[in-house]
Amino acid sequence: MQARARATQSLIAFYTGDYHDALAYAQDALRRAGNSPHRIRLTINGQARALARLGDRYGVDKALNHPFTALSDYPSSSQAARASPSARTAKPEQQQTRQPPT
Repeated sequence: MQARARATQSLIAFYTGDYHDALAYAQDALRRAGNSPHRIRLTINGQARALARLGDRYGVDKALNHPFTALSDYPSSSQAARASPSARTAKPEQQQTRQPPT
């Protein structure tokens, strides 16, 4: 919950143009996120985006390399859906289906 609060603060700071605070909040959110898969989102949407606005290309590259290597630590969405208790017990009419774009 603390990580989400910091992520929200980072988002607000970013969109109000305070990129230094946005970066600081994003980094604090990452420290508080533990091993959550939300770390990937926090790194890209929080840390890397703020670093980009601050002109830190090296920092952006470094921040973006981490999520791509960390993706292998988490199951794909189809694997997670199969492992989810709600996905196994939901009735077919309760399951959401995606329609391909037309």
